[in-house]
Amino acid sequence: MARKRTTKHRIKFNYFQIERNSNSKSESTIRRAEAALVLLDDQLGDRPYQLFSKEDAIKIKQRLAKPSTNPDSDLVLNGSAFTTLRQIKAFLSWLSMLPGYRVLAKGQINFLNPSERDLRAAKSPQYKRIPTISEVEEVLRTLPRSTLLERRDPALIALLSLIPVRDGAVIGLKMKHVTLDEKLVRFPADEVHTKFGKNLQCPFLPVGKEIERVFVDWVEERIELGASPDSPLFPRTKIGTNENQEFEEQGLSDEHWQSAGPVRKIVQGSFVRIGVNGIIPHRFRHMINIHLRGLGLSNEELTAIGTIYGHENVRYLMENYGAMPIDQSIDVVRKMYEKNYDQEEREDSIPTKDLEELIRKRKKG
Repeated sequence: MARKRTTKHRIKFNYFQIERNSNSKSESTIRRAEAALVLLDDQLGDRPYQLFSKEDAIKIKQRLAKPSTNPDSDLVLNGSAFTTLRQIKAFLSWLSMLPGYRVLAKGQINFLNPSERDLRAAKSPQYKRIPTISEVEEVLRTLPRSTLLERRDPALIALLSLIPVRDGAVIGLKMKHVTLDEKLVRFPADEVHTKFGKNLQCPFLPVGKEIERVFVDWVEERIELGASPDSPLFPRTKIGTNENQEFEEQGLSDEHWQSAGPVRKIVQGSFVRIGVNGIIPHRFRHMINIHLRGLGLSNEELTAIGTIYGHENVRYLMENYGAMPIDQSIDVVRKMYEKNYDQEEREDSIPTKDLEELIRKRKKG
């Protein structure tokens, strides 16, 4: 039994090494694959990978399935389950090409494929609570700013609103990456973790002077306090002990955050203060694009925005970040409804004499 487990660990180690070093997969992708293979190992138990069967595939899908809201369907696979199945299938497909594992037939592995209905459900756009510019401004007005530590958080939210930055990139920013005179933030790939290792430059976008002022004030204050060019733009909180040997926040350190977790916590907590739940940093990218789209951008401006987002294809930007939130769609339809019926009421309110005169003029015309 111990030998079988050792063999499985060795196989997975080799697979992850190939994914990491040959296929250039990110650590987050590797972690998701590791989690998926835990499910595969749990299903197989002590059996070797060669004995994976179509029955195992069906049982794995059943374990991942969630209750459906559709009365005609008992279970459904959501987006995360779809990703897990894809990870398991990729591993088994790779394994089936190795000597001693070619007994893994493609037909067996294909039983991991989700149904067409589940596939459409997994790829269909989900409702996302996207913040608005006015909500960001309200958050900035309500957050406390009496200490340097407290002023960091509104500055962070202001930057997320000014440029389409990912939370994984913002934690690596240094003071030298911001040029206030040019209203520009640089993301060198050798110092900041950007998607696909791209070197990006993001100018401030026209989302509001109030938001921009909060971020500019933060940078200027950090410079006045002697922050070096290599100091983190948003330092992590310094934790120490008080006289009672209890842990407490003691201002800011001169170190970067190690993960984006604190950024998400700050964003979520800040919006909860104004009664808005479910806001994560990535939603700001949607918010910015929706706001800019309302400005009536030209094709040249759309291309420029796509480049700033890090996308070569503007179509990708519009398809993935351009969907109008459902609450905004409802608001637009309501206004259309009111406008239509207001017009009917105005026509109904025209006095009979005036209405007859109007008809005579139209006939003459």
